[in-house]
Amino acid sequence: MKGIKKAKKVEIEIPPAPAQFAEKFLTLQGKPLRLFDYQREILRDVAGKKFVVICLPKRCGKSLLAAILALHKALLTPEGNIIVLSTSKDHASSVCFRYIYRFASHPPLADLVEKKSIVRLEFKNGTIIEAVPCRVEAVAGRGLDVLVVDELALIDDEEVVQVALSQTEKPHSSVVIASTASTKEHLLYKLYQASLREGSGIHFIYLSGEDAARLNPMLTEEWLQKRMETMPEAMFAQYHLNLWGASSRKVFMLEKLDKCVKDYPTPLPLSMLPEIVGFEPKGVVVCAGVDRALPHSKHGDLSAGVVVAKVFEDLQKTPRWVVLDCTVFPTGLGEEIQIWLQQMASLYPLASIVFEVYQAFDLHQWATKMGLPARLEHATLKQQESAFQFLIAAVENNNIIIPRHPELLRELEGLEFVGGRYRAGKGYHDDCVYALVWAFYETLKVAPTIADAEWV
Repeated sequence: MKGIKKAKKVEIEIPPAPAQFAEKFLTLQGKPLRLFDYQREILRDVAGKKFVVICLPKRCGKSLLAAILALHKALLTPEGNIIVLSTSKDHASSVCFRYIYRFASHPPLADLVEKKSIVRLEFKNGTIIEAVPCRVEAVAGRGLDVLVVDELALIDDEEVVQVALSQTEKPHSSVVIASTASTKEHLLYKLYQASLREGSGIHFIYLSGEDAARLNPMLTEEWLQKRMETMPEAMFAQYHLNLWGASSRKVFMLEKLDKCVKDYPTPLPLSMLPEIVGFEPKGVVVCAGVDRALPHSKHGDLSAGVVVAKVFEDLQKTPRWVVLDCTVFPTGLGEEIQIWLQQMASLYPLASIVFEVYQAFDLHQWATKMGLPARLEHATLKQQESAFQFLIAAVENNNIIIPRHPELLRELEGLEFVGGRYRAGKGYHDDCVYALVWAFYETLKVAPTIADAEWV
């Protein structure tokens, strides 16, 4: 029919080399993507390989490289099926897929996309890239052209990964794994050991040590030094030196933790703060954290609430933190926690109450109706890492005062950093610790720029 224009068919010639493709067609933060020399070298090294593992320290662009390889293969493979496996059982999300989505949202690649959502891209050549949660039913029976596993070290369920790997049996199928180093009991380390055997078919890029930590020229010495000072040694070694770790490592050194413990009553009256901190406070910020388990949890999880004060002596000096209260609730029923929160609100000027999002929607709704300052915390790995780093630094520098609360101290002593996660050691809980870390972290977010002289 006259007057109707046909949509212009968009075609671009995809270079065979992934690095050349990336710098010719990909845009990041509104600018053409420019790779570092080591990234170009890695892409040249792995081009065309069937099973690739890129194992680099944090902030060196592992997920970016995996995204480039997956997107390059997608545009060269009509009717292809590509999945990006998440580290979460509940959410289909990964840094790698977010890179892919951003690249596909800008010309010229945007013109090659038929449909898109936050977890799925359908290209005009019939190829689909989809982010999927880390569950067997999400990966079984897929018949994959490319499997991407982002941060394998953070996936504990080896069965899911093995099932996903079994879906890459087509002659042209490929696997791309991007991760920091894991423990020596993890599947990633097993793949590394296998790659050392001749004829394994696994092309394993592994860079570690001081030089690897400085691969990215955008990372300053000051930034790395700060990370070293505020992270447990085992965590820094795994994240930034990319060293294979032991099965578990304690987060808090007992001698450092012991120096932070004092004998005082809880809940601590604000009038006793000068005695506890050793100076006359010029200001205070008080926040509460609640980690709620299912009532009568079959796993024996506890429900706990913690209140933390950030205490100012002088705006030019580092503040100190004081744990004002730690309460373990007998059953975890909403009524118990509500009574405790009302008591805390009557004792302290609560600036914020943080509920871990799981099992806490009703409490958050109740607190909001009561006029209490409350919010839900989505306890992502990124949030956990950031929150714990600040708490660890406070313990290491003796800037937090903790009551001699048996369960809280037991949990702090037993907390381990395993496979990129903070978790209770065998025979321990971690519920009081998580209530503490969210309350502590919240004091950093809502701290005033000017200390209030009328603090009591």
